[in-house]
Amino acid sequence: MNELLKIIKADIQANKGNYEVILFLVTFRISSFLKHARINKKYGVLLLPPYLLMRIFYKILSTIYLMEIPVGTKIGEGLTIYHLKGTVINENALIGKNVTVNHFITMSDAVKISDGAVINPLSVLVKGHIGKNAIVGAGSVVTKDVAENAIVAGSPAKVIGSVG
Repeated sequence: MNELLKIIKADIQANKGNYEVILFLVTFRISSFLKHARINKKYGVLLLPPYLLMRIFYKILSTIYLMEIPVGTKIGEGLTIYHLKGTVINENALIGKNVTVNHFITMSDAVKISDGAVINPLSVLVKGHIGKNAIVGAGSVVTKDVAENAIVAGSPAKVIGSVG
């Protein structure tokens, strides 16, 4: 439970003042926590009513904001989302800490995003590992690994610079 509160606090800090995003992320985090607690049978049947209520509320928010992020998706703390519109993240994608995600992006199950990466609008991440602090330019299609601190853009994405 302390870990959940730490993650929620980091998400709130990362999205200061963006109350729609905070509501969405808090609902996602609690739904995810309750799902995993139920699977691990740590609290048994006691969690079924709050889990179902949170799942319904999360599904309503997902529909309103056109966001498809399954509650089983592994997302590190401090996720920043600038706009809640049109984002699809596969349940098997892995997202590190302090990652920034913009609107209208799609991530397949073959994607791993390292800490501090930035994914700009209209990007499609087909496969590959996005390195630490890498930046994916708007409208990019990523089909292979992106090195740490690299800036990539285009379709298919190619290195156009580096951070720092």
